Amino acid sequence: RGGAQHLSKLSGLLVQQDFQYTIVQPEDLHTYTKLTTTVITQSQTIPFSGNWRSLCFQLSQMYEDVVQEKSFGGDLMARIHSTVSLSLQSASALFLEWESSPVNDMVADSVVSVVLQMSSNPLQFSAVDEEKSQSDVEEDRLQQILKIFAARFGSKAVTVDRNTTTITLSVDQMTASYNYVSK
Repeated sequence: RGGAQHLSKLSGLLVQQDFQYTIVQPEDLHTYTKLTTTVITQSQTIPFSGNWRSLCFQLSQMYEDVVQEKSFGGDLMARIHSTVSLSLQSASALFLEWESSPVNDMVADSVVSVVLQMSSNPLQFSAVDEEKSQSDVEEDRLQQILKIFAARFGSKAVTVDRNTTTITLSVDQMTASYNYVSK
């Protein structure tokens, strides 16, 4: 295919064999060495007695990509970023499953954290959260952002245009704009 171009990005595994270096795809590693690759799937069962819809609402506030569906067995299930599966196995337990990687492990850890927070403070995460309108959620997000910017840069440096849903931050003759509705 013409080979690599100067300063082009290469991707693969560098294998040294008898003073020769070869770049191979991970799935071809067994062809060039005695090594094999494997995928580790992790799973965890978590006690949970909260409201499923409220949990999905909290997860959707944290992650952009939370898809609710039903599993083959009819259990309620949510997929977070198409990498972590969370299913309601019984009235008192959730089942979490993901393919291990640094990013997927971090997402799974944060899901466990949300579940444990909801279990330890059930009144804080009442079913009222799921009934919040999108405009209420956006207004809460706007107020949080404004507090952070005002604390860091001063309230005079921050302006809000609600018509264009834009926050403008002006510091040292530099200006930055942020659309606070998009995630």
